[in-house]
Parts: sequence; C-alpha cells; structure tokens
Amino acid sequence: MHFLLWCETLVIQMYLSGPELLFVAADATWRCEAAKVLNCKSNDLGLILLPEARGEPDTLLRTAFEVRERAYAVWCQASETLSANDACPVIPSPNDRS
Repeated sequence: MHFLLWCETLVIQMYLSGPELLFVAADATWRCEAAKVLNCKSNDLGLILLPEARGEPDTLLRTAFEVRERAYAVWCQASETLSANDACPVIPSPNDRS
C-alpha cells in the first residue's frame, strides 16, 4: 500500500509543484497511517471527519495529521496569494493576438 501511494505521488509530481505537492504527499502519508491504525481504506473520503483519525498524542498518526494540517494551511495560503496576484489571463484573448 505504501508503495502504491508513493508511485501516485511521483506521477502527481509531473503536474503539481510546491505547496500542492507538499499537501498531496502529507495527505497520502496521513491517509495511509490512518487506514492502518483504524483498519479502513485510505481512499475513504469520510476519513477526515473521524475524530479518531487525528490520532492520540505522541503517535505517528497524530504527527502525520498535524503535518497534513500544516501543509493544507500552506497550500491554502499559496492559493490565495496566487489568485490575488494573477491579474493576467493565462491564454490571451483573440483581440490580443497580432
């Protein structure tokens, strides 16, 4: 299971960078540990809603959860900064072409 998540992360690296990639890796790590501890599937979308998925203090699950939360906050902050600074369209309109 760990190997498959690692492979998925490598494939995602082709499309993501920086904060997005950090969050994807942290999320995959947390999901894998939560699935192992809670005996469920790592792709369970309701996993984040389970209080026990946060882990007990001083456990690997709690550490993985806290890293995931920090990575999510960094990703959100980077996304807000990008949208605020992204004044130019990525694809120019036909009127902009010469």
